[in-house]
Amino acid sequence: MVRLRRGREAAPRRHGAHHRRGQQRGARRAPDCSAARRALEAGRLAPIIDRVFDFHELIDAYRYMESNAQNGKIVVRGETPHTTQG
Repeated sequence: MVRLRRGREAAPRRHGAHHRRGQQRGARRAPDCSAARRALEAGRLAPIIDRVFDFHELIDAYRYMESNAQNGKIVVRGETPHTTQG
């Protein structure tokens, strides 16, 4: 037990039990994203795409990402599966 002022004792701290004002640290309320979702669905909000790479340029896309030169999203366009007609 830890002694506090005026002779009171505090309960021992348990590992990982970080409390502040009755709540655990990191327990946050989820942000309200409904306005952003509505704007995205209405077409008023769009992602900023910096560059588009084809799948065979994947290594170049990774190097570009590692360089931190982008000002938006980096898109890797996947290969479309070939369909056989029979």
